[in-house]
Amino acid sequence: MNGLHPSQPGLMGDLEQLEQEIRQTQETVAETTGSALAGDDLIEATVTGDGRLLRLVLDPRAYREFAPESLADEIVGVVNAARTKALEAAVDVLTVRLPRLGSPIGDDPTFGPLLAEAQRPVARRGTDPAR
Repeated sequence: MNGLHPSQPGLMGDLEQLEQEIRQTQETVAETTGSALAGDDLIEATVTGDGRLLRLVLDPRAYREFAPESLADEIVGVVNAARTKALEAAVDVLTVRLPRLGSPIGDDPTFGPLLAEAQRPVARRGTDPAR
């Protein structure tokens, strides 16, 4: 027995469909990218929507133009800028795919909106989610 009340025959199908939509959305977010340039376009970074550094390109001139510490700072800055662009693109994907959720919570486009939706019915009922 699945624990569902007999008056809810379509609930399992709805849950399975929702699970599939969530997985597809997570895959789409992971495939979303953002890129940025720095150091007079000598450094380029591309980051995925789920925060993975996908590509880092250093023009050979960057080694001559920057001292090691400055080059490291430039790399960190360009990776962070690319991450921000990727997150913004991921939020756009989520907004289209999950319009009823509105804006995501925090900067985690993979789970923030889903957590907000999961907590919404609990908040409406006025119950403690820890119970």
